[in-house]
Amino acid sequence: MGITTTAIHGGNSGTGATDGEGEMDELMLDGNAVAGLLQEVFAVEMTTAVMACRTCGAREPVGAVHVFRGAGTVLRCPHCDEALVKMVEDGARMWINFERVRTLEVAV
Repeated sequence: MGITTTAIHGGNSGTGATDGEGEMDELMLDGNAVAGLLQEVFAVEMTTAVMACRTCGAREPVGAVHVFRGAGTVLRCPHCDEALVKMVEDGARMWINFERVRTLEVAV
């Protein structure tokens, strides 16, 4: 199953939201919004799990990444906006692409 994502980059989205560190537009949530979904798969607390971005090297807890929901869910690096994780579910199965995550550190 292929995953298609559309990124929202740069400028004003027409909603009054502007780019800038610490600002979120209407379509973006923080990583806490996806914690329950990830916890179903990993069975550990995921908001404190640390992801390392393959592109910029930044290390952030899942709770700090930017989450966009549409046909699927995309977790983006808050530093370089790289799509770290792409997730799609159909009610019975979940597909997770961690292609741009260098490491995922979870407490056991």
